[in-house]
Amino acid sequence: MITQVLDVFRARGLQAGGHTYKIDGYVSVDPTDRNQVKAAIAMFAANTIGIKLPQEWTRNSVWDVTNSPIMGRHDVSPIDYDEDRGVFVSSWGRVYLMTWAAFTYAQRRYVEEMYAMLAPLWYGNDKIAGSGFHVDKLQADLQKLGGGIIPDHDVVTPPSPGPTPSPAPTPTPIVPTGIVTAMIEAAFAQLEKQYQGQPIVLAVLSMAKAAVLQLFTTRAAMAAAPMDSPIVLAVVDEAIRLVEQQLASYATALSIFQVLKPVIRSIVRQFLEGSPPLLPPTPNDDLGPPPDNWR
Repeated sequence: MITQVLDVFRARGLQAGGHTYKIDGYVSVDPTDRNQVKAAIAMFAANTIGIKLPQEWTRNSVWDVTNSPIMGRHDVSPIDYDEDRGVFVSSWGRVYLMTWAAFTYAQRRYVEEMYAMLAPLWYGNDKIAGSGFHVDKLQADLQKLGGGIIPDHDVVTPPSPGPTPSPAPTPTPIVPTGIVTAMIEAAFAQLEKQYQGQPIVLAVLSMAKAAVLQLFTTRAAMAAAPMDSPIVLAVVDEAIRLVEQQLASYATALSIFQVLKPVIRSIVRQFLEGSPPLLPPTPNDDLGPPPDNWR
């Protein structure tokens, strides 16, 4: 079933919010190989897995090995991983942690299939993905990963800027990485407080926050020096593209995110500039609870 959807996604694209979104291609990844799983998430971001869903997982935020009976099958999206704890997955409008023991269980007891995808939304017009890799490398590495080969992680270094014209402009203040992380957390906390009681809006915000923090952490680790505010905002923009890709199949959630996009960017910018955040009016949330049919 998943491959049938991905074939349509690649050939004709999927409609969301009045736009057609396509992927360049996809490959199967071995979910029992932790290194393959980490490479897929780190390099391509857009992944999907088909799981057998134990009843216990519907009541817990951490999905671990269990003797609970299987209720059915479910398609979810891995969005990040923790080196020690496991893989973060998005489902039913929130984020869960699937332990490495459950994710990589032998004979694919829980995760039956996993696919890594490459999409134009991930690498954008500059051809550099949020993971720091050029699209040409990603296309080659997607095929390597599909063949069970772990691609190398040599990140593309952007070209150095030209000489600064004279007189030199006032430099943008550099914000230490730890402070930026705290500011991003604080900005999203303001938004979550504003939209309290609106579960779908909060779920979309949770996805956006996870994407921004993951991408910022990755970029900060690769950077030779602390990031200034414009670079941080550029990272936010890249993360927004990633969330749009993840929500491409969910028209209503994507439409809510389209409203939240400028709000997220504005709130983060205000925190970086030290301005008091100006919160927008609360949008309507008419999505209701998660559907019973989990696919």
